[in-house]
Amino acid sequence: MKSPQGLRLRHRLFFLLMLCFAAAILGDSTAEALLLGRFGPALIPRMFCVNAAALFILSGAMLTVIDRLDRRIFFFYMLLAHGVILLLLRLAIAAGAYFLFPPLFSYAYSSKILFFLLFWTIANDLIDSRSAGKEFPAIAAGGTIGAIGVSFSIPGLMRFIAVENLLVVWALLAVATGALLLPLERRYRELGPAQKKSSGDPRPLMKKILPLSLLRDEPLLRMMAAFYLLVFFLLLNQHMIFYREVKKACASAGEIASFLGGFNGFSMLSTCLLQVGISGALMRRLGSTRSMMLLPAALLCVFLTMTLTGGLPGEGLRLFFWAVIIGMGIRTAFFDAFFSPNFQLFFSGLPREVRGRGKLLIEGVVKPVAMIGAGCWMLWCVPRLEFRTHLGLMVVAAAAGLVTAVRLKNAYAKTLLRYLTGSTESKKSALLEQLDFAGGENILKFLADKLNHEDFEVQKLLIEIIASAGTGEAAALLTDRLDRSGEKLTATIVAALGNFPEPQVAERLTACLDHPDHRVVANAVEALARCTTDGLDKRLKPLLAHPGGRVRANAIRALWGACGSGAHDRYCEMLRSMIHGGTPEECAAALHAAGGIADENVSKLLFDFCRTNTTVLFRSEIVHRQAVTALGKKRSPRAMEMLLQLAPASSPRQRASIVTVLGTLLPSIDETCWRESVVKGDALSKNCLLQGLRRAKAAVSTESAAALTRTAMREIEAIEGEKRPLQVLLSGGWGRTALLACAVREELIDIRLDTLLHCIALLDPSGVVGSVIQRINHTDAHVRARALEVLENTGDEKINRAVIACIEWLDTLPPMPEENNTPARNKATNVAETYRDSRNEWVAACAEYAGASSTAAV
Repeated sequence: MKSPQGLRLRHRLFFLLMLCFAAAILGDSTAEALLLGRFGPALIPRMFCVNAAALFILSGAMLTVIDRLDRRIFFFYMLLAHGVILLLLRLAIAAGAYFLFPPLFSYAYSSKILFFLLFWTIANDLIDSRSAGKEFPAIAAGGTIGAIGVSFSIPGLMRFIAVENLLVVWALLAVATGALLLPLERRYRELGPAQKKSSGDPRPLMKKILPLSLLRDEPLLRMMAAFYLLVFFLLLNQHMIFYREVKKACASAGEIASFLGGFNGFSMLSTCLLQVGISGALMRRLGSTRSMMLLPAALLCVFLTMTLTGGLPGEGLRLFFWAVIIGMGIRTAFFDAFFSPNFQLFFSGLPREVRGRGKLLIEGVVKPVAMIGAGCWMLWCVPRLEFRTHLGLMVVAAAAGLVTAVRLKNAYAKTLLRYLTGSTESKKSALLEQLDFAGGENILKFLADKLNHEDFEVQKLLIEIIASAGTGEAAALLTDRLDRSGEKLTATIVAALGNFPEPQVAERLTACLDHPDHRVVANAVEALARCTTDGLDKRLKPLLAHPGGRVRANAIRALWGACGSGAHDRYCEMLRSMIHGGTPEECAAALHAAGGIADENVSKLLFDFCRTNTTVLFRSEIVHRQAVTALGKKRSPRAMEMLLQLAPASSPRQRASIVTVLGTLLPSIDETCWRESVVKGDALSKNCLLQGLRRAKAAVSTESAAALTRTAMREIEAIEGEKRPLQVLLSGGWGRTALLACAVREELIDIRLDTLLHCIALLDPSGVVGSVIQRINHTDAHVRARALEVLENTGDEKINRAVIACIEWLDTLPPMPEENNTPARNKATNVAETYRDSRNEWVAACAEYAGASSTAAV
């Protein structure tokens, strides 16, 4: 949003909301003044019921069309129609149609809800969710300014025009708001998401707008609904008392309009001052969920004050009047400053698929129910109650609202825990409940019992937790499970038993050596080697002839330290036979064993295999993974060099495993070794090395920093050298050269750019660059822009600006070209010839393909 276009968009939305809010406040004041001046406050409870019905119908109607229309155009025409309706109403009132005042009251309320809904929907279309947190508060300030300005202007207007003529001003504001939508057309077309035409939801309308099953399934939403219901019941009762006192104090509709304008202006100004000066610090101190209690607490104090001052004679009447007016101002400020922003927080505790329907349930169902309930209460119950009794009941209701807010905070915490642990209503996190309420019960036994009811991945985690206790009780619980588990779980338990040196554990592991499943036997061999050395030679030697390759390899590794050099030669030859002549599974098992044996001949065997047996190494994922892991265990410069040699021919997933192993290997390698590889390595191996260094969090000396700087500058020069050829290839407009262009970008530019980013991350001791480079390729343009801004202001200015220039140049490249003219194609083909001798095999192959003269040659 820092671009000129972004700033213009923010300004347009700012002024659009300012006029929209001004029109809404003016409309409310006009409709309330006309209704109270003509009919008095007795009609207000009935109007609450009518407004509830109108809101319910409006929510259902908007639900069916909001995603099937161009919202900007729909908003524009609605505003124009709104202006025409207001002018027609003014003409009708001039003719004496005063019966239109009640419908105007409901129309003002419904149109306000509709226009705010459309505005914020359009704002969400134009501004991505990541930018909304920064942009929306600045835009919302326009609404506050509009409300304050129009509220204070109403008393001045009443000196020159009749209150009925405020309808004309209202209409002009609506038309002006619609005019501000016109400049958004181009921006909305560029940034707004394409709204798909749909045939609509086939479910009946009532099922769409009454998702009441959510209240049964979601405890948090149930508490939110109860709290919202209580709050709006209190607010409507307070509003009724406020209208009654205003009618008593003002004789005419003009006076009422002037008073409401001034009141709204001061209350909005107080809200603004509260938001700027107090609410932020108070919310940080209390927290968002506790801040939700401030509104019911304020209402409790307000109704308690009104109860104490109500019915007093003489000056007490004036005291009660100001208690009502000030209480209404406090309610407005606390609602806008604390309730409205914080209530949205609770929706984040609901699962994603429930949030939208939950908001519709609250706004489209719970709120109308509160309005109808309050209207019926004021029509049938309040007239039969003493005034102080009514106020006393409101004090009780406010206290109930405060208690509900506390319960809502607790429900929110439980719901977050519920969804963070991945549980459901029917399957709660029994582990957490047991930890909280066990009352001293043995937790290890509880975890062992959980093994009967969980999936295998959870069972593995539980076994790790039990084994980590390292006690005899934990060993007994695990060994007890051996006879009651399947082969897969048994193999996992056997592997975990290697952590226990107890003699009885070794006996059970020895018994597992005769198990029919090879996984169990192989794990038993490894576990025995870890937990005991007594009689190991006698127990494991027979397994050297076992049909399972992994069993034989693990037996060799376990026996290596307990035998002489003569046996070493024999065992080394057995490993060589498995590595070079066995199945991929046997080869992987032998490589795993070779990685754990600290012997020069075995290391040579491993290095020779990685250098010569490239076919099986790169075609079999299990062989590649075990070879890379074994190299990482050697902790030598030779192992690092071999890993880097494997990188260019490895797949992206295989390179990721190389990076992981390098991250554990490099801390044990002398800095001069990896520094030389950084300077002399090819693009892919250099990229893997730098990623490994970042993963290892390696310290960078002055000499290494200089080497990294030189490397970065060479990579920038290499990218600069590829710019012109790549542009020629893209302009060729031919499928074969286009494929080569993609290869050049992916293999020679994107990888070099990634290497550059890792270089500058290592050169930045603050770690700021390293924290943002993953955002450089983010699909959200706003996120990428912020990441680039960080780069521009952090680290080496010269290098970072060159990196930014490369990134921005890549963004300007055209997509895959279509067929073009022959001269451009010939020029691109000539450029393709220069890539035939590329060190990158894929680029060379694509160059060969682009230069082939016929399909047969391909």
